[in-house]
Amino acid sequence: MISQVNIFFQCLWIIIEILLTSCYNDTLNPEYFRKRGFFLNHTDVLHYFQNQSHTDDMVIRQLMYAYRQDCRYDRKIPNPAYDRRPFIVFEGNHRTSRKIVARRFAKVFGGSYLETPPKCLIALRGLFPVNSMERRGYFALSSYALALTVKRVWNHFPIVANGYWFEHHSYSLYKEFGQDLPPEGSFIYDWPKDLLEPDFTFYINFPDNLHYQGTERPRSSWKHVTNEVFNRLNLKNSYIVNTEDGFNSVLDEIEVVLKAKLSARFPGISYKFQTVAAFDRFSRHSRPLKAYENFYSPPQYNNSRQYLTKVL
Repeated sequence: MISQVNIFFQCLWIIIEILLTSCYNDTLNPEYFRKRGFFLNHTDVLHYFQNQSHTDDMVIRQLMYAYRQDCRYDRKIPNPAYDRRPFIVFEGNHRTSRKIVARRFAKVFGGSYLETPPKCLIALRGLFPVNSMERRGYFALSSYALALTVKRVWNHFPIVANGYWFEHHSYSLYKEFGQDLPPEGSFIYDWPKDLLEPDFTFYINFPDNLHYQGTERPRSSWKHVTNEVFNRLNLKNSYIVNTEDGFNSVLDEIEVVLKAKLSARFPGISYKFQTVAAFDRFSRHSRPLKAYENFYSPPQYNNSRQYLTKVL
C-alpha cells in the first residue's frame, strides 16, 4: 500500500515538472507574447495597426496620420554629433513623485523635459479603451515617437524624459501574469533592439509609508510587481533612488551617480547642479532657468523650449 502511494506521488511530481517545463519554454517563445498583446519591436506595432481589420477604424487612421505627420516619422533624422548630449529617463512606481523629480532635475541640469506619450500623440490618449490591445499598441508607438524627438534634439540639449518604454511594458506584464512573472533571464526583460536606449535610467521608488495615509500593499499589487520587473530588466545603466529623505536628497544622489557614471562618456557636461529653487517636498516656487543660467543653450535660443518649438 505504501509503495503504491509513493508511486502515485512520484507520477504526480513528474506531471508537475512537465507542466512547469512547458510553461517555461512558452515564456521564452516570442510568439507566446505576441499572441498576448506584447509588441516586441517597431515592426510588430506597425503591422498591428496597418492590419486590414483596422483600415476602416477612424481612430487608428488618426493615430497613424499623427505618427507619420506630426511626429515626423518619415522625415530624415540628423546624424548624432560627436558631442551630443545625454538622454536620461525617469521611471518609477509613483507617477507624481517621478514627475516632480524629472521636472526639477531637467531645470537644474539644463535639459529639455519630455513626457510619454509625446506631444504629437497625447491628444489621442483617451480614445483607446483601457486594457485593450489598441491602447497597448498606442503606448508602444509612443515610445518610438519619443525616440524620434530625442534624436532631433540631443545634438543641442540634454534630454530628460518622464517615463518611456518601461512603464507600459511593466503594466502589460502585470495585467497578463500578475505576480507570476516570466522567469528571470527571459528575453521579455531585454530592451527592444530597434528602440533608442537611454544613456541612463533612474527608477524613483516611493515607499508606501510616505503616502498621506500609510498603506501596506499585498505582494500581488502593481507596485511590487513593477519593482520586480525593473530589477529583472536588462539595462546597461540604471539606478534605483528612494525618496524617504525628500527630493533634495534625491537630486543630490542623482548628481553623484551621474558624475560617476557619465562623466567619462560626456566630459563636456557639468554635473554640478545649479539649484534655482528650494526643492522641499511642498515647494511651488521653482522657476525656469534664465538664458545665462542654462549652460547648454546656444546663443540663438534663450532656452530649450524655444528650440523645441522651432524644430518640432
